Order: sequence, then structure tokens, then C-alpha cells
Amino acid sequence: MASNPLQTQESYPRPIKIIMVGGHKRSMRRLADRCRQEGWRVENHSGETYGRCGEELRSQIGRSDIVAITTRVNSHGGMFIAKALARRLGRTFIVIRRDNFEELKAAVVDTERRS
Repeated sequence: MASNPLQTQESYPRPIKIIMVGGHKRSMRRLADRCRQEGWRVENHSGETYGRCGEELRSQIGRSDIVAITTRVNSHGGMFIAKALARRLGRTFIVIRRDNFEELKAAVVDTERRS
């Protein structure tokens, strides 16, 4: 029986793990709180790829179920590298305009519908 990582915590044995690439640090706490209410766990990466930041991005994508890439607050390089890593590591990725819970949830639900 295949399990669906997009289901809420009540119906899935572990919370879904989402990595947000880009976005504002100040809004991440509120976003993380809202995600926890859905049974999801969210981490943030700045999208910067110089030095150890690139290694950290790869590690975070590797342990995530979904990679959410914000386009409004992110470098083009970080966005393209995150997409390439997600593809290479077999992770679902979604592209959203901003680090907003409603936009994230709509994209996750849309992804769930298509899978």
C-alpha cells in the first residue's frame, strides 16, 4: 500500500516535511506555526548557494518531502539550483510567488490532487 506524504498527521504516521527555499526570515515563524496546525513540518533555506550554503540546501532537500521555492524573495541562481537538486533527488517541488501560508497550502493541495 503506497502512502501519501501530503496527508495530514492524523492519517499519516509522520508529518510531511517541507523545505521553503527563499522568503523572509521574519515570516517563517508564523508560516511554521500554520504548517504545524496542518500536521506539516517546515524548514527554511535562504536560497543562497555560496560556500556551505549549497551543501546545506542539498541536505535539507534530501530530507524533505516537498521543496517549496519562492520566486519573489530568492535569487535566480538559488531557485534554479533548488529545482535541479529536487529533480536529482526525486523530490516534489512547487514554485510559489511568496512565503505565504495560503499560497503554500493551495500549491500543496494542487500537488496532492495531481498525484
